[in-house]
Amino acid sequence: MENKNENNSSIIPIGSTGLVRVGNTLAVTNKILTELSKRVQYIRIGCQEWASANLLVKEFRNGDPIPMINSNEEWSKLKTPAYCHYNNDRENEEKYGLLYNWYAVNDFRELAPKNWEIASEIDWSILNHFLGLSEAGKILKSKSIWETKSKGLDSFKFNGIPSGYRDYNGEFDYLGVNGYFWTKTENDEKTAWARGLNASKDTIGVYDYEKEGGMAVRCVRKVMNNNNEMSYSLLEKAKDLWNKKDYINSIKMATQAIELNPGYQEAYYQRGLSYQYSDNQQEAIFNYNLSIYLNETYEAFYNRAFCKQRLWDFSGAIEDYTKSILLNPNIGGSYYNRGRAKFEFKDYEGARSDYNTAIQLDENLKRLTNYLDLI
Repeated sequence: MENKNENNSSIIPIGSTGLVRVGNTLAVTNKILTELSKRVQYIRIGCQEWASANLLVKEFRNGDPIPMINSNEEWSKLKTPAYCHYNNDRENEEKYGLLYNWYAVNDFRELAPKNWEIASEIDWSILNHFLGLSEAGKILKSKSIWETKSKGLDSFKFNGIPSGYRDYNGEFDYLGVNGYFWTKTENDEKTAWARGLNASKDTIGVYDYEKEGGMAVRCVRKVMNNNNEMSYSLLEKAKDLWNKKDYINSIKMATQAIELNPGYQEAYYQRGLSYQYSDNQQEAIFNYNLSIYLNETYEAFYNRAFCKQRLWDFSGAIEDYTKSILLNPNIGGSYYNRGRAKFEFKDYEGARSDYNTAIQLDENLKRLTNYLDLI
């Protein structure tokens, strides 16, 4: 993976305000942003900007207050938004931030400030893979506060701290040992996904936990394309090298374009193509993930599906071909390849339907193998 050093990070403070309509009037909703900007800065990691501290807001974006709940019994029964301090001690607020239940995270009034989002499971997955699965936790953990000698590197000033959690019964645990973060991604009716940093592990943990639990929260947003002329020129060189089948140098040019413009969706896509044609399907999939994360295109879904098919992940391939078809239903190859994947699952009826649609859209596909003849 590229771009993992501290020199490629930058600190970006929040300094803007936003307008929202309240009834028939406009209200300036800068109170939350001002509170955040006093203690939180944002750091860039790859194509993402992350808050460098746990969220500390007591109101939703529209100004509605979030209830603070101390009672264990009341906390455990809640199906509505709430926050608390660790151990109900206000002195923990500045150091560790606040703990929220998932109902606050998921509320339609929005917990995150304007132009920011509560990190989803996909956001964390992108971060995890960018940093490297085996050491991402160590890279994100702060250099202090942890009780054990297993300090973090804090390479990007993410400042991942062991803020503990409040369980679904209202009990507090793991302060100084583990840090847990809600994602906005629901798992099922009772649980949602969370991520965690552990004092004794270098990885980022993945958990499904009861929505009544209290955890810290981090905000994130995607880096936008900065329309850098030099990055555009480098991408054109990468495309030219790809056409000449010089995939190694095409990857280098695309990487330089990304370093100048981390939000450059087309550069991630081009780098994915070069890895794919170099027969490095895993790296290709990683780059298509980033391309799709920044902007969903049918080409990226199609090629990611093709890579998954090469890796015998037929279920994942079918899912991606379907997404590609939804974005552009006029590409015969999408139906043809999805049909091949369905064939592997012995879904012969589905395979036949896709094959027939494929040749209706592109008669040239008749020259390819009719996999239905193999039944």
